Amino acid sequence: DTHSDNFGLLADWHGPLLDRVLSALLDDLHERGLLDSTLVVCMGEFGRTPKINSIGSRDHWHQCYFSVWAGGGVKPGLVVGASDAQGEFPARDPVTPAMVGTTILDLAGMGTAARAEMRVLEGGHVIDALL
Repeated sequence: DTHSDNFGLLADWHGPLLDRVLSALLDDLHERGLLDSTLVVCMGEFGRTPKINSIGSRDHWHQCYFSVWAGGGVKPGLVVGASDAQGEFPARDPVTPAMVGTTILDLAGMGTAARAEMRVLEGGHVIDALL
């Protein structure tokens, strides 16, 4: 979490660390032939404010954030949705937490009927652009 020194921590620690570990994981899964059957989702529970606060950092912002999806049946190389010019709100194709959960369950083999039977994310729909 970067409530202070956001830019220093991202540039010097969090960004390089994520680059190394996520790419190593994806390379390893690919080399072992497991990426097609393993879904990797990299996301947090919120984004960051588009505006810099008084201590040169950014606070929690749940209205707009990103995730990275790989393997497990998702199409590679896609960008789904977009934010407005300020990065404050979704501008098109917003993805909700229910859509994330529904898509993960669908990719794991739990379709609409099974979710309804178990009363899990009833009425949820998948992120069609990923599949």
